[in-house]
Amino acid sequence: MIFFNLQTQQKKMAKDLEKHGPYGSSEGEKWCLMLDHGGRISEVIIKSGSVIDSIAFTTIKPTDCGCGYSATHTKFGGNGGKPNLITFQCDEYITHFSGSLGQWDGQRVVAKMKIHTNLRPDGYGSYGNGDHVHNITNFESPPLSDGGVVGLFGTHSKYLHSIGVYGQKNQIIEKYGPYGSQCATNWSIMLEECESIKEVIIRHANIVDGIGFVILDAGGCNTIKNVIGGLGGKVSKVFL
Repeated sequence: MIFFNLQTQQKKMAKDLEKHGPYGSSEGEKWCLMLDHGGRISEVIIKSGSVIDSIAFTTIKPTDCGCGYSATHTKFGGNGGKPNLITFQCDEYITHFSGSLGQWDGQRVVAKMKIHTNLRPDGYGSYGNGDHVHNITNFESPPLSDGGVVGLFGTHSKYLHSIGVYGQKNQIIEKYGPYGSQCATNWSIMLEECESIKEVIIRHANIVDGIGFVILDAGGCNTIKNVIGGLGGKVSKVFL
């Protein structure tokens, strides 16, 4: 009999996240977007004129059945402004935001914004031209490595009033084992940055014949399958 002790993503997020911001005012309603395990931001739409009217995100994640991806579109802010579409590559992720804040239409809002990624460190934009915006101050969130931004939050109304980010804290690698004989061939699997194990495949009968891992790459676009051991026994799968 095989036992697994899997820590849920929700429990891990509570202690493994670092928070930066929000940058801007507390006016308007609060908003928050958190990426699911294995999910990523594929597109961003910023609507802007003199200031940032709204920001929208298209996120994709693996389906529960493991047979594809599902997409979700979420918007924060109003309906004004000209749309600007940013489409990210599969291995691209947001590292930080920069821009300026100012007084507009009697409110403190995000006036200008750039989105920085691992593939575009200088950023996309700037969006928002800042015309007739007063009391301008600049902001920039700290650049995040180790997978970049995993969540965003802030306040909004018919404009974007503030924005902040969540990042993953640097993880410390701890070693346990090996449990069992060390007479056979050694094996090891190390996840690269942003990769995650999606599925564990176990071949077993009286003993464990083999074990395999289906790994999502950094962009969540492809799977890599690693099989260790033999091909005997029946197959059992654990989906993460």
